[in-house]
Amino acid sequence: METTANYSYPDPSEQSSIHHQRFTDVGNESGQYLTPIGGYQNSPLVSLEETVKPIQHLIDPDIQSIIYVARKRCQNPKDKLSVDESASIQLYTIESDNREQNLYYNLNQTLRKEDRRRLTPFYLYMKLFLTALWKLASLKGTVWRGVNGDLFKDLKKGDTLVWWGFSSCTTSLDVLEQEEFLGKSGTRTLFNIECFNGKVIRDHSYFAAEDEVLLLPGIELVVTGKVRPAPGLNIIQLREVTDSPVVLLKPPFTQSSATELSINLETSLLLNQQQSTRTNELRVEVQDLVQQIKMNTAEDGVLTIEIDDLSVYESKAIVDALSLNKDIVHFIMRLKTISNECFQIIMKSLRTNRFIKNLRFFGERDKYLIPVSGSIVADVLLVNKEINALFLCLTTINDNDFKIITEALKRNITVAHLCILKNPHLTVQSAVYLSDLIKSTTTLNHVTFANNCIDSESTVLIASALKSNQSIKTMIMIGGKMSDACGNALGQMLEQNKTIKELWLSNNRLTDISAKALAKGMRSNSTLKQFRIGKNEFTETSEGGRTLMEAAKAKGVKLKW
Repeated sequence: METTANYSYPDPSEQSSIHHQRFTDVGNESGQYLTPIGGYQNSPLVSLEETVKPIQHLIDPDIQSIIYVARKRCQNPKDKLSVDESASIQLYTIESDNREQNLYYNLNQTLRKEDRRRLTPFYLYMKLFLTALWKLASLKGTVWRGVNGDLFKDLKKGDTLVWWGFSSCTTSLDVLEQEEFLGKSGTRTLFNIECFNGKVIRDHSYFAAEDEVLLLPGIELVVTGKVRPAPGLNIIQLREVTDSPVVLLKPPFTQSSATELSINLETSLLLNQQQSTRTNELRVEVQDLVQQIKMNTAEDGVLTIEIDDLSVYESKAIVDALSLNKDIVHFIMRLKTISNECFQIIMKSLRTNRFIKNLRFFGERDKYLIPVSGSIVADVLLVNKEINALFLCLTTINDNDFKIITEALKRNITVAHLCILKNPHLTVQSAVYLSDLIKSTTTLNHVTFANNCIDSESTVLIASALKSNQSIKTMIMIGGKMSDACGNALGQMLEQNKTIKELWLSNNRLTDISAKALAKGMRSNSTLKQFRIGKNEFTETSEGGRTLMEAAKAKGVKLKW
């Protein structure tokens, strides 16, 4: 067996040591139309070791040892892939310190060349790699990739372009903002891509945490918009073209091997057509809603969508109607069920809506949670410059969703009112993300964070962040599990905060000890005007309650029990 001494295998848990340049090499794309990629599909399927022999002189000299490791990590592959197929994906994602010896680098550079004959040595690997990718389900959704530098002026709305390399993207904007990728400073261009055929390789990648999605070579894209949400940050919006008359990447099957697949596809298409015939109709309640939107009859500028199981056709009809409406200010979704695709169709239309100011998602207590995608909501917040309020109440969001949303809010300069209420999948970790947002925001002035996860630990984090915040005037933290462990932190926050006028801490577990700490802080506070503190474990007549009432009277604070 060959030695591995000369190759330093990257540690997936220490990604800061790896540059991950495949995510940021979009600058190497010319965008020009070249001849289609083909020929490789006629090659035989061979072992991964055999596929790299024709290109071994181009890549890491210890490639066989790297393959050995990749295969060992893929002994039980998902998605019905063979070990060789899964390992071919893993091999693509492994990067060594010498970029020019990386497999991905050499393959993509060759795919971008006009002379297709140069691809011949890569045919065996392409056959195995693309066969594996073809077996993975296609992602329809929003993905991101980026580059250091300003590409804003190079592209205009309506432009079409082609990326010829395998395009490494991520579903999480946070990944690109890590220092080993693009970071959060300097001039950067982010591509927000609406894809229909992305390949999620997380379960086969060397770095699963990257949430990597591969866009296949020869993908045609159209520029649908661009925006500069902050100095040095450029966002270009792209959409995958799906109706091109030419296939720029031949599938990895010969005619004979594709026969059975073709039959299955034809059957699938027939079923889809039959289903389309059935679903290209609007239910009566959807017709009424669409008519209401078109006729501008929404009462008080409020539109509430509460029709479950919307079809794609119905979602698009709602979107078309919204494009004509200038009176809707409050957009409310109150749904038990909606597909991610339909949710995205509706939300995408809000990215450029200039009239809707309030975005609200509501489930129903003790009945259902409304399904919400954090990345899709964040996408709207990054682009739309009119929305000033976001409500997420009884939704399915989890900590990762909330992290994505708070990161978007850090860049948003219009949302002033944030309400996060009774979202059962949030944990104490969500308080970490909220406190980070509070530390950086200069826009938010009204924050509600009322969830079962509000305990003393999370309250201390939020109280610490509020000490120096200069924008929030109303802070509501009710219905949680605050105890005396956070009393001093809340008191110190009142001593140092200079902006909060209204504070709600009702329905928690604070006792007289915390009441005294709050009273002490209140005596040093010059801005607080209203304080709601009822339904805790002290009363108006207890020692702490009396102390708090005396402090409130002295400072002119209206105390509500």
